[in-house]
This record gives sequence, structure tokens and C-alpha cells, in this order.
Amino acid sequence: MKSNETLIAGIEQCHTLSDLAERFGSSVEGLREKIRLNIATILDGAEIEFSELKPDIVERLKFLDGLEIDIKTLFRFFESPEYWALEYSNTDDHVRNTKERFPHPLYYAARQCLDYILFPTYYLRRHAIITELARHFHVNDQIAFLDAGVGSGEITDVILKRFPRSSGVGIDVIPENLEFTRRFLQRDSNDNRCSLQEMDFQNENVNIGSHHYDAIICSEVLEHLADPKKTIQLFAESLKACGILIITVPLNDPGHEHLQDFSEESFMGLVLQSFIVMKRVIMAWNGHCINNPAGSAQSSETIEHLFLVLQKQ
Repeated sequence: MKSNETLIAGIEQCHTLSDLAERFGSSVEGLREKIRLNIATILDGAEIEFSELKPDIVERLKFLDGLEIDIKTLFRFFESPEYWALEYSNTDDHVRNTKERFPHPLYYAARQCLDYILFPTYYLRRHAIITELARHFHVNDQIAFLDAGVGSGEITDVILKRFPRSSGVGIDVIPENLEFTRRFLQRDSNDNRCSLQEMDFQNENVNIGSHHYDAIICSEVLEHLADPKKTIQLFAESLKACGILIITVPLNDPGHEHLQDFSEESFMGLVLQSFIVMKRVIMAWNGHCINNPAGSAQSSETIEHLFLVLQKQ
């Protein structure tokens, strides 16, 4: 029997949020109320039905089974002091340090596969981005898109499904993320429509193509860069004349991995040099998490995020 098979079978039989929280909560003691609260936040924030979310959860768990990753082991690791000591350590290489303690080559990306349950921000921003793309493009449009900071590939995967004639490029600085995304896309036979590239936007010689993309998505990335202005200018050069750039960044959140602490005013000063604003929304995303240290950036407090849809001037 695969490691998550019993949990998957149980979740498929769930009819309510309470049932779902009970199933997840029984994997690791003490998680029932936290998971119930997190999933309720997702349902309310994205205005979706529980019946829509459940198949997505089952799909993620089945994929983890295919990678031989046990959710129970992951949950226990998330709750351990060792995980949070690494997560909030003063190092720029916490991904690889964590991997040394949890020696699965796809650990970091597999964790992201569950984050939309543990950290509702992930699911809510994906939903908002896809909804915005659907407003600007027809389902049969041949969209060339760039996912700048592909992470675990969920946004790219949904775009490829929603727009069957689209093609994409996914960029990330972490090779483990790209490997996870590659397997994720292979599951749905979408890997032939997306090129994945390891790339650092801060490299002076970086080139992502001139006037090439109908849409660029850059979500929760620019706060990690030493020179976000340079990257925004690169996006302007790479976007088609009528293309759109979708950006999300946290506001007033120094974060343990953030090199930039944007205010709304300071960030708008960067983008308005190259773009005009089509949509500008402050989204309050809840930062619930399982066992983070008191006073850390990811907590039960609500963190504001700037959601922008932009076109070139």
C-alpha cells in the first residue's frame, strides 16, 4: 500500500470541511482545528465551494504518493523545532540546509504542494491570477506566457489546462523546484508545452526574449531580489505591446528571506516608470501556519499583498 493511500481514500469520502479537517488532523495530533481554520480561509477568500477544493487536495496527495513522499512524515517535520530552526536561520541557502535534514531530493517543492492547505496564501493567489488571465484572454487563444519564479509549478499547470493552445516558459533559481515542476507537468502530459529554465534574474547577462510574451506572471518573487527595478525593466522589454504583467508582492513584511520591504508607494514608484496600471488591489491574505515561532513574519496575522495587472506605457 502506498504511504498516503488510506488518507486519500478517506478524504474522497468527506462531505464537509469538518470531515476533511478530521482526516488530515488524525495524521498528526493537534492539527484538526488549524487545518479547519486554514481551509475555511481558502473557501471564504476565493469564494469557492468545498466540493471544488476537495478534488484538488486528493490530486496533490496522489501526486506525492507517486513521488513516494509520505504526508504524515512531512506534517511531523513541519511541526518539529528542527524545521523552524532551519526555516528562520540566518542563511541564504536554507533550502539546501533543510534538504540535508530531510534528504528527499524533492522535499522543498513537495512541501509547496501542500502549502495551499497549510498557508492559504498560495491557493488564494493562484486563484486570483488565473481569474485575471481568464478576463484578458479567450480559452482558445495561443498565449505565450512566462512564469517568472515557477516554484512548484501550480500556476503554470493551471494555465496550460485552462488555455489548451497556450505555451509557456517557467523560470526559477532553485533546481529542485524545476525538477518538481517537470514531473508535475508530465503527469498531465503538459511538459511538451512548457520550457523550464534555471535562471537568476540578477545575472547581468540574463535574457528572456524581446517582445515575446502575451502574459508574464511574477508572484511573490521581487521581494527576494537585490535589484527588483532591473527585473521589472526586463519584463517591459520582454512583453508584447498589448501583453499584461501580473505581479504580487507582500507589503510592509520584511520576512526572513526578503531583501526588499515594499510599501505600496515605494513599489508603485518602481513599476510606473515602465508600465500603466490596469488593476490595483490590496489583498489581505491570512498567514496561518502550523507551528511558526512567535513574532515571525509568517503568523496568524493578516499580511497585505499588492496585486497588480500592468501594461507597457
